[in-house]
Amino acid sequence: MSNVKYKVDGVEVSAEEFRQDEDRTAAEDFLVNAYQETLGDMVCSEHGEKTGYELNYESESGQCKIRTEACCESFDRDLNMALMMKMSEQAEANRSDDDI
Repeated sequence: MSNVKYKVDGVEVSAEEFRQDEDRTAAEDFLVNAYQETLGDMVCSEHGEKTGYELNYESESGQCKIRTEACCESFDRDLNMALMMKMSEQAEANRSDDDI
């Protein structure tokens, strides 16, 4: 996947090294796809850069965390706003489903 930085326990590693573990590969597929589905193909209007992602796998807990990587503060704010709006939409949809 493009625009992805990989870390294991906070240390940057290559994509190949990250993917040597099935759990990390599954986490990458799930997390990056979920974020891409939410954010679409957002591009910085000022710099033309695409959204980047950083995956950090924590060996001790077995958790993999994702965060967006932006080329500038303005694009970072845009990404965060898009994520918050999508989460609000999903929460509202869930409340509507509960009313049925």
